[in-house]
Amino acid sequence: MPATMPAADSNSLDAGRTTRIRRNLLRWYDAHQRDLPWRKKPQPYTTWISEIMLQQTQVATVLPYYRRFLKAFPTVRALAAAPSGDVLQHWAGLGYYSRARNLHSAAQVVCQAFDGRFPDSYEGLRGLPGIGDYTAGAIASICFGERQPAVDGNVLRVVARLTNCDEPINTPAGKALIRAATVEMLPHKRVGDFNQALMELGARVCRPGSAADCDNCPVRNQCAALASKRVEALPVKNRKTAPREQDWVVVALQHQDAFLFRRRPTNGLWGGMWELPTAIVQEGRADQAASAFVRELHAGRQPTRRSTGPRAFGSVTHQLTHRRITFHGFHLRTRHRSDLGGIAEAQWATLDDARAMGISTAMQKVLDLLEKGAGEAE
Repeated sequence: MPATMPAADSNSLDAGRTTRIRRNLLRWYDAHQRDLPWRKKPQPYTTWISEIMLQQTQVATVLPYYRRFLKAFPTVRALAAAPSGDVLQHWAGLGYYSRARNLHSAAQVVCQAFDGRFPDSYEGLRGLPGIGDYTAGAIASICFGERQPAVDGNVLRVVARLTNCDEPINTPAGKALIRAATVEMLPHKRVGDFNQALMELGARVCRPGSAADCDNCPVRNQCAALASKRVEALPVKNRKTAPREQDWVVVALQHQDAFLFRRRPTNGLWGGMWELPTAIVQEGRADQAASAFVRELHAGRQPTRRSTGPRAFGSVTHQLTHRRITFHGFHLRTRHRSDLGGIAEAQWATLDDARAMGISTAMQKVLDLLEKGAGEAE
């Protein structure tokens, strides 16, 4: 075992070990960092957009969205001035739509309260809508050189292994321990590069479980988990609660070649996005719930030319972090668009036009199912 390897039961970060971690990790990062567009000339605006998009989302998925978003909103002023619907439309498909709403709100705050300039400190950034400890630390360190940690999921895993941390990382106590250890490691110079190096190491080398590539890790000789042969066992996580199961009905109300879409409330799941009208099935069968929902959409009146009721066109499931939703689709034709009285903000659109309006990934699945069912029925 190399002389620099920490003891198997050691989770301390002495000065010599910390120095070696900094030196080895920054050398590795200089040689192996990925060529990503937001790293070329880091600016607060582009760093902020990339960091928000990368939350819960892989780099390969983010890249095309990032480029399209920056083309549509090249500056914070352009983002602040854009209609909220346009912002949601360019976000559609990334999920976690509250992130897009917070981006829009924060851009407006930056323009109105700070004359279009981002606060240049961690504390100032932390006060913007949707910016938490991680994002504030990332922007402050990368763009302003402030000595602040940026602890995401990758960093939690890397530092838990370096320090042999037994505390579950999905608890407040575990996160506090990892954050404190990360602060100890931070250099006084190139702190932004060091934070990005930790993230890069977690994404590409110090991967979860047996996917960890310890042979090619630049800090393997400073890793307490490797010394104790516990790499695959770390980090420790408390078991998550099983997701809640829900059934929703979706009504595809059609007039000629257009379907009725409504905008969801701003707050809550998929806030501000367009959808075929949906309702949660509280009790009973989905077809019964669909018939009741159709009457509600028509403000209590029976829709015209309805002899057999809504026709089922299939079901599709969408997994969220804390719930699993099964959408049960029902199709119904109506003779007059004026039949509708139960929707505040509605719009008729073809399926192709609807896809450009800003719809969630879940609703995209429903539209695909509806289109498939319509094709098979022809």
